[in-house]
Amino acid sequence: TLQLNFSLVTPAVLLNRGRSAAGNYRLRVLGHPDMRFTVQASSNFLNWSSLVTTSSVSGVFDFVDRTSSDVPARCYRALMLP
Repeated sequence: TLQLNFSLVTPAVLLNRGRSAAGNYRLRVLGHPDMRFTVQASSNFLNWSSLVTTSSVSGVFDFVDRTSSDVPARCYRALMLP
């Protein structure tokens, strides 16, 4: 008898929504309903800090990085969580 255990994880899509009127970066995460994920930021692609860890019932999550108004450039990524 062959038994397989696996999980298919839909990758998250991270969209740049520009800057808010206050100068903060705005992002949109697209995934699947009830997804759990974290949004991380980095200035050098080596060191990443989690900004928010949450879930989204609809699969769409809009995020404003309120710590980014005085940052000229920042890299972001969204990681799906189990």
